[in-house]
Amino acid sequence: MQLSNPHFLLMTAFHGSNRLMQKLTAPLGLFPGQPKILETLWAEDGLTPKALSVRCVLDQSSVTSLLRKLEDKGCVRREALPGDRRSVRIFLTDEGRRLAAAVTACGAQVDAVLTGGLGDGEKKELLRLLQKIAVNTENAHA
Repeated sequence: MQLSNPHFLLMTAFHGSNRLMQKLTAPLGLFPGQPKILETLWAEDGLTPKALSVRCVLDQSSVTSLLRKLEDKGCVRREALPGDRRSVRIFLTDEGRRLAAAVTACGAQVDAVLTGGLGDGEKKELLRLLQKIAVNTENAHA
């Protein structure tokens, strides 16, 4: 019996996508979760750890640990927010930008595998539906 429930198919697709991304980014020497952070900062540098946590769908404690390791590798730097020395924003360094570009290229390869055989219209429809599903799941948690 083949399961065709949306939640099961999304879970299966997620795990396959995640495994492929880990395989492609493994040569970069990154821990699981770090590619997400680098790719997110590549798109929007200077986020707070809390914003990174939300965008990457990771616990804040996990983000703190992953950022510490990225900082040790010279990939990110912390910058205190003006007027609030306890709050920081995270920025990519030159090394971080180099790795983020490589991670983004890996993501493009994963996307090509995921959407292989789909026409342009189908790809747009898939993105529209996935965005709608993402909103539905967020609304369910509100």
